[in-house]
Amino acid sequence: MNPDNCDVGMRRICERLQDDLGLDLSSMTALEFFARDGSWQTAVFANLVKEVHAWEIDSRFEKDLIANLPENSKVRIGDSYQIGKEQAFKRKFDMIVFDNPQGCYGEKYCEHFDALDYIPFLGKEKTTTVVFNVKLSPYDFYSDENKAWRERRASFYGLDDTSNLELNFVTSFYKNYFKSMGLEVSFLFSQSRPQESDLFYVVAGLTGAIN
Repeated sequence: MNPDNCDVGMRRICERLQDDLGLDLSSMTALEFFARDGSWQTAVFANLVKEVHAWEIDSRFEKDLIANLPENSKVRIGDSYQIGKEQAFKRKFDMIVFDNPQGCYGEKYCEHFDALDYIPFLGKEKTTTVVFNVKLSPYDFYSDENKAWRERRASFYGLDDTSNLELNFVTSFYKNYFKSMGLEVSFLFSQSRPQESDLFYVVAGLTGAIN
């Protein structure tokens, strides 16, 4: 693994979680819900937490995923949406990272919209740190092949046009979204991802009615 390839945005998130918010990452069990080969962002936090679980649907990435992550990693090849229902993972994770794809994928999934529903089941009872991607201005958004994507974003965000979201709207939206799930938001902030000017992480600390 080349350290130069690691995600600067994730580095900054980990620094902020530790230095500004006082979280002890070394005591955490973390999950990467969409791991791919683990060489980008997963490798950053995997070396800081107690244990990391990395789930990836494409078996072609298994060898590199194992090679790119430290010994405290547990790699699982399969559909994360199915793995995430297993009782063994109930209330398992202190930190959940959704490096979600853009657009629609699989039979019915889109961005992180469906994955966030897993937080109450997978997250620890007291506090869970959640990280996911938000693209403010999607690529090729008005092409015919992205009609379903446009419809899903419009439905999720409650807007007629989601082609150019404002970051202030995004952070406010997710605070309310998590509250509607019965979760208390202890902190929420955004972090830019340097590879794309309009791609951001949203990072939230969720406590309370996780069940």
